[in-house]
Amino acid sequence: IEDHLAHFVENGELAIGRLIPADKQQRIEQALSRTEASSLRDIKQALGAEVSYGEIKLMQAHRRACSKNLRETS
Repeated sequence: IEDHLAHFVENGELAIGRLIPADKQQRIEQALSRTEASSLRDIKQALGAEVSYGEIKLMQAHRRACSKNLRETS
């Protein structure tokens, strides 16, 4: 199910805010920015038990969507 949700987030069909609260989005975004080249496991370890692998994957999909939007509007 999480993979399907990530697909919809990445394609702009589902807003990330409907799935992850803003404060948690910010924590995950900061971790992703700090550990850009790290594995999913490393990112999860940095965030701890309060954040699931699924939430990290959803935020990665959201980042890809934002990146696509920037490329399309440039």
